[in-house]
Amino acid sequence: MRLNLRARNLQILVIVAYGLIASAIPSVLLAQSKPENVRQVLAQKLPNMNGNNLKITIVEVNYAPGAASVCHTHGCPVVVYVEEGRIRSQVSGQSNQSRGTGTYKAGAAFYEPPHEIHAVSSNDSASRTARFLAIFVCDREVPLTVPIGGEDKRGSK
Repeated sequence: MRLNLRARNLQILVIVAYGLIASAIPSVLLAQSKPENVRQVLAQKLPNMNGNNLKITIVEVNYAPGAASVCHTHGCPVVVYVEEGRIRSQVSGQSNQSRGTGTYKAGAAFYEPPHEIHAVSSNDSASRTARFLAIFVCDREVPLTVPIGGEDKRGSK
């Protein structure tokens, strides 16, 4: 009888152990198979715009080491996403990094309101290239970039 009770307890212990292992497997598999890593880079309220005519234009800008753009403005709101290197930016009237003033490394983003003066836009490195995407959200046809005195070193953007 004692041997039978011991065998029964062992069976219960094995069943409980299997149950614990089986319940842990799905969470381990889900944790290992999560296909994405999601992070919010920027959230920014846009100015009032005509929603019937919205158009997004994405421009890739590559700066050679030490390169910069001339002072300029944009006719539409712009979101900038830095893909490579470090970008220095200063937008007039803006005092915090979410609004276009500061130094931004790869993976960072910032917002430039329309018609603000973009006084500084440059590669922060003298030895490495920098690349970013400028995402324009326009509700009318306007030049994307308007230089303020001097030549636009980025071409026709």
